[in-house]
Amino acid sequence: MNKKKIIPLLASLMIIGQQVQASQRYIGYYETPEGQRMKEYEKGRLREEMERYYRYQRRPGTLDIIGEAVAGGLQGIADSSAGSEIKDYFTRQITEFTREKSLWDMAYYGAYYAMIPMIAILMQKGTSAAIDIIKYKMTTPKLEIIDQSAHPKYGRMARLSRWWSGYKTPPTIFDQSVKDYLMEIQEKTKNIRNHILAGDKSATYANLLLYGPPGTGKTLFARVLADYTDMDFLPVTAAGLLQSTTAFNDLIEMANRSKYGTIIFIDEADALFIDRNKLLQSTAPDALAQYKALNHILAKLGQRNNKFMIVAATNFAHVMDEAMERRFPEAVEMPLPDATTRLALLKLYVNNELFDEKSNSKEFITRARLLLTDVSISTLSDKLDGFSHAKIGDLVKAMKDATRATKDGMLTATIIKNTVDRAIQKHLVLEKNKKIREQFFADKSVAAQPS
Repeated sequence: MNKKKIIPLLASLMIIGQQVQASQRYIGYYETPEGQRMKEYEKGRLREEMERYYRYQRRPGTLDIIGEAVAGGLQGIADSSAGSEIKDYFTRQITEFTREKSLWDMAYYGAYYAMIPMIAILMQKGTSAAIDIIKYKMTTPKLEIIDQSAHPKYGRMARLSRWWSGYKTPPTIFDQSVKDYLMEIQEKTKNIRNHILAGDKSATYANLLLYGPPGTGKTLFARVLADYTDMDFLPVTAAGLLQSTTAFNDLIEMANRSKYGTIIFIDEADALFIDRNKLLQSTAPDALAQYKALNHILAKLGQRNNKFMIVAATNFAHVMDEAMERRFPEAVEMPLPDATTRLALLKLYVNNELFDEKSNSKEFITRARLLLTDVSISTLSDKLDGFSHAKIGDLVKAMKDATRATKDGMLTATIIKNTVDRAIQKHLVLEKNKKIREQFFADKSVAAQPS
């Protein structure tokens, strides 16, 4: 901690300690016979003061009564042995003042004089907050560029908003080998950022490529990486960047203005970083525009920098341009979860969706726990071989949605069975269609080759 911050902190702690000790002495005084007599005396004074208010057609308010009690307490403290050091001051100032002025006047003048420093402080803080808001509004990217569903974060205001809403970094569950690799990347990125903030001009961020089947946690990891390193997080899609010729430039400019360092997350990157040879051979109307955009992005990412890092996610790494692949020194395969990971994911989603006390009644949770024991969850997990992280989450949410369509809104064994069977059937159909589609494009590629 900075030494300039330690000294005022220690001084404040000493003052607080002294006040606590003084309060303990004052409380002890009122427990003595002398203090008891003082209490009775002050009660009499308070009754007399209230009668005076009634006599002048003025009804004492809460502030008057509390203020009189406080004034009486101060008088009692001043007369005690423990308060001898402040007796003269309170006798001259407080007691004399209460005889000439009403308690309402005391409160008025107190508030009046306290208002001056309060206004100065509020003006200083308010101006700073207003500047932050203006900067946030001016430098925050447009909604059509940023993917709001991926929880973007940019600047101080976004962090304050997250704190106010009680935001928590979501848990991540991956296969052990992937988890170890990702934790290594987290530590490496955090250390690089610390060196950059410390003024090391030679430190630069390393871009990262995440590839694997859909729904395996690529977006989630990029978001957690930004939270772990306290960097700004700007998630976009390749389709969003292709909407405008200046979109990528605007994104880079915004990242360069960040005080925290920025993670630019590009989802479905294969749509943007496609092989340029294929683009030249394509007859699509936007192929030439995409070719130019890709060349422009390659030039921008030709050199690593200390302002931002690119995290790209793709389901089809093999279609990306070879030159673009060299821009990503780190590449992590995000596979479908193994048996251990599936079980952990299923337990996580069941706890968050079906056992959550905030969104479910006690009766609902009790019945759900009877149906979804550790044994039944383990059995269910074995049936979900080939399911991605996202599909497992969708399955549990489908169970909860199904209960909302029933009369009593309760989870039953029939709902669980039907939901699981339908999800497995849907998965098998999608996998079959995927193989047919891959075979179709493979045959088409062979046919297009010159003999």
